Amino acid sequence: MSYLYTTKQSAALGEKLREFTGDSTLIRMMGGFFYFSALKSFHEALATNPRVALRILVGMDVELHYSHLVEVNRREPNESNLTALPGDRELVEAYLESLRTVMRAPELDIASYHERLPLFIELLKSGRLHIRRSRNLNYARACLFDRDSGELFPEVAWLTGSVDLSQPVLFVHSQVQVGSRDFGAIELAEQFEQLWDDGVMLSEDPDTCKQILSILEHESIATAVTPYEAYGLVLKIYLDLQKQVNASAYLSQILEDNDYTKYRYQLDAVDQALTILQEYNGVIIADVVGLGKSIIASLIISGLKKRGIIIAPPGLIGDPQKRESGWQDYKNDFRFYDWEIFSSGLLEDAWNYVKDRPDIEVVLIDEAHRFKNQETEDYETLSDICRGRKVILLTATPFNNRPADIFALLKLFVIPGRSNITLDDRLEHRFAVYDTIFSQLAFIQKNLKKEDSGTVKRVRKAYEKLHWQFERREAAGNVDPRLIKKWSRKMAREIRKILEPVIIRRNRIDLRNDPDYRNEVSELSDMQPPVEQFFELTPEQSRFYDDIIGAYFGEDGSFSGCLYQPFLYEGKTSAKRDSQELHRESVQQKNLYSFMCRLLVRRFESSFGAFARSIDKFIESHEQAREFIRKHQRYIMNRTLLERLYSKDADEVETALETFANEDDLDLTPRNKRVYEVSAFAQKEKFLADLDHDIELFHEIRDKLIELELAQNDPKAAKLTEVIKAVLAGKHPDIDAQKGEPKRKVIVFSEYADTVKHLTDYLETHFPERVLSVSGNMSKQLKQSIAANFDAAFSKKGKPLDQYDILVATDKMSEGHNLNRAGLVINYDIPWNPTRVIQRVGRINRIGNKVFQNLYIFNFFPTERGADINRSREIAAAKMFMIHNTIGEDAQIFDIDETPEASSLFRKLQENPEDSEEESFLTSVKKAYHSMLEQHPGIAERLQRLPCRVKTARAGDHNALYLFKRKGLGLFTIYVPIIDNVERLRAESTSMEEAFAAIQCEFAEPRLELSEDFWEAYDAAKVGLDQFGSRHQGGDSRSMRVRALSNIAAAQSLLHGEQSPAVAFMPTLRQAIDRFGALSDFTLRRLGRFELKNDAQLKKFLEQVEQLRQKLGDDYLAKLTKQSANSRSEIIVAIETRKD
Repeated sequence: MSYLYTTKQSAALGEKLREFTGDSTLIRMMGGFFYFSALKSFHEALATNPRVALRILVGMDVELHYSHLVEVNRREPNESNLTALPGDRELVEAYLESLRTVMRAPELDIASYHERLPLFIELLKSGRLHIRRSRNLNYARACLFDRDSGELFPEVAWLTGSVDLSQPVLFVHSQVQVGSRDFGAIELAEQFEQLWDDGVMLSEDPDTCKQILSILEHESIATAVTPYEAYGLVLKIYLDLQKQVNASAYLSQILEDNDYTKYRYQLDAVDQALTILQEYNGVIIADVVGLGKSIIASLIISGLKKRGIIIAPPGLIGDPQKRESGWQDYKNDFRFYDWEIFSSGLLEDAWNYVKDRPDIEVVLIDEAHRFKNQETEDYETLSDICRGRKVILLTATPFNNRPADIFALLKLFVIPGRSNITLDDRLEHRFAVYDTIFSQLAFIQKNLKKEDSGTVKRVRKAYEKLHWQFERREAAGNVDPRLIKKWSRKMAREIRKILEPVIIRRNRIDLRNDPDYRNEVSELSDMQPPVEQFFELTPEQSRFYDDIIGAYFGEDGSFSGCLYQPFLYEGKTSAKRDSQELHRESVQQKNLYSFMCRLLVRRFESSFGAFARSIDKFIESHEQAREFIRKHQRYIMNRTLLERLYSKDADEVETALETFANEDDLDLTPRNKRVYEVSAFAQKEKFLADLDHDIELFHEIRDKLIELELAQNDPKAAKLTEVIKAVLAGKHPDIDAQKGEPKRKVIVFSEYADTVKHLTDYLETHFPERVLSVSGNMSKQLKQSIAANFDAAFSKKGKPLDQYDILVATDKMSEGHNLNRAGLVINYDIPWNPTRVIQRVGRINRIGNKVFQNLYIFNFFPTERGADINRSREIAAAKMFMIHNTIGEDAQIFDIDETPEASSLFRKLQENPEDSEEESFLTSVKKAYHSMLEQHPGIAERLQRLPCRVKTARAGDHNALYLFKRKGLGLFTIYVPIIDNVERLRAESTSMEEAFAAIQCEFAEPRLELSEDFWEAYDAAKVGLDQFGSRHQGGDSRSMRVRALSNIAAAQSLLHGEQSPAVAFMPTLRQAIDRFGALSDFTLRRLGRFELKNDAQLKKFLEQVEQLRQKLGDDYLAKLTKQSANSRSEIIVAIETRKD
């Protein structure tokens, strides 16, 4: 009797398998590969038949193609390849290789396979399963059943066809299977026996059988691993991904040749960076100041062996002739002679150099945090320079920015619409969401204690929105600061998680704690907590101090700032203009007014003398503007200058604002200027009255400064002189000098050039010819003097000098200079940004050039005459808190989840800057893995053999699944809370820190059996993520992007049928924006600013498109597609935690 089955009749086939298998004593299978599993019915019958034995004749090898198993015969001779058939040993090795491939295959990572494999392991161990490999080609697939019918001769039934009975499920549909209990059975059995006798023994050879069992039990996805082994595997994979290139061996010779100290942490960073550059085409080097980012970057350049350019601030470039400092020095020492160096202020020069040079393959950007605003022309130019090249970004402050700023840096080498550093592709959407949430959290934090009904209502609305987004339920009760803190930390973890695959960041705590680097930290000095230095004010001076920072320029102060926000007075005359552009302009002007108030308050806090000069300048600029308005009834604002104010250094801002307030060229008013018709203002009289009031206010302030003699007899500068004299004499009570240490030189930092000039003149009268100052660009001679007098490493290049003891400088000196012969940093201004303090201190705390055991920071605060130390702290705290409330966003003292208070503010200003650093996650992982290998040396070999996709379960404080997945060089965690209703299981991304806390365990932690819900949760984790950003609103409908796409669509419609390169390029532009998100915001604004209501506008739009075509190239889309190729993705391990 014969049978024909298709996969549509699988139930009938299953019944037949049960029938045949149930009373069989021997089952013989041949052809293809044996997967150590079986269809459900076949498996059930085998499990209940204790007499049955199996003979498996394997005829094919197996390979993995795009995550799918494919049966192949890799050693088949053919007409073009007459290679002899392989010998027995080769066939055995090929089989074992194929078995390993099968045991790690993603398509077999299903519940049924894990459930059925143990049966075949038991059959193999009991001797009831025998496997051989056919020597010759064997594509046949057949199964014979020797059935115990009770008769003298056993009945033989057989099945053949495309169905693989050793697979757990039917992976391919529309298959056919034929069977019979009479026709051809004897002939088929005879053929099988001939092939069996000729086959190469596998399971019958003791050594081979042992290897097969080892693969099945210890190297398969069904391997039973303990929670400790699973934890160790995660640690190992995480560390393995950090460094896959080994170039440090030959690069270390360059260090020796140039008398640099070899530090392992630097060489490891080079290997890691080269690995990251291979995978992502970009890397962020973000070690804290003083650990040698420039040396690491120079070694990376040498390791890449490609041509490139360096973009750096002017002060870090060095002398191209002498090559004794800056990047010119590194270029010479590390032998990248064919690289060019450009100033970050001259990006157009760099673009003109690289645009027609395809051999320029790398761009290194020093102090990359300067380029954080996508809406500037500089950023657009930098983006053009980086396009299609490998990018190395150096910054010590990667996390001290808004999410949008971090995204701008990533966008220099990551294609946002096809992100390979996240599990999903929507990087632009993610960061738009993050920025919205950041703004809402900051708004709540700033206004939480406000009591006016409007602000309270807005705070509540923002809180309710965030509560729903984070907690997925309606908010009940009052605003909970604990939740704000929780959400803020989650946001920070999310952003750090995105950066992790492409960033290298270590701090001094890492070096002290890392098992590989801790022996190198003897080269580091100890930074002591800041010491307050109080300067005394008279009661009248103290009241004037409070008026400046509060009544005049504080929140709701009397300064109107009308010149900086004329939009408020314009009224209905602006109604005809585009609403989005109007909104942007109004926001810019409100921000500018706030910026001006903050600037004036900070100038006053910095230096009374410098503030007096500022007031004179403001009087002059405002009176000139008033005269111009009276004469022409017009006022001009420079939009480009307005946009660039925020990217300028503090000491450059005031000069820019003078130009801003004195635009007077009515004949030349290009599109980057805005002419206000003051005569048409809806509130003309109020505008003019407010301008008069502001001028009167500035005169009043100037008169008061003179009356109180704050500039002429500066009490703050006098205190500074007293402190420096004590330090240079070695007699300051707050400094503990070690025996044998040299004279401790002093660096005085101020944010403002005017303050530096004021202090330099003042100090010169007390320390003649012992003071150096830096307030702007440095001459070669000045750089040489600073290095010779303050750089302990100068002896390698010249004779150290002792001509100067004091260096007064702006923050231009806080980047890229070694000043470690100074053992004291004085922050003459209040250090509102802790990152800036870290950068300043980094000038004197340099690894490899230790001069002093202890380094010191002095901060200057105001007090009143006669106040004791406790009262002085109270006075200083109150004044600093008033300033903090005025300068708002300029101050980065409090975390977003902290409530600002005067006492806590003063404490935080006095915190040791190194205490703000935490041990990096990488260091904690290295410590854990190092400890694991020390305590259990044998586990290393076990972990080396483990495949990916292993699973385990352990006790925990909640029911959940943690799935660890690799993509590129990133290791990601997918978290699935296991709840009663498995249909509502949802997968979401969580941070590695959170996941590690959940899976960390001891060696003896028992392994639990996987729960009934495990596979439902596992499938939920594999199928799709509920990404953090997907449940938050915002991002994708940004106006610039929408308007650019709208104009492209409109132009294509209007120009339908026309043939021109620009028209042909529009589909490329559309995809570059919509699919890849590859263009900067500044470029999007170029495309979106046109109305396209007439031929002239359309012509200008086409000209803009043509400019972009020439810049990007007609093959731009192909380049984007190639660059955004998917990274390797793979599940590593799944760990279930069970509360029971």
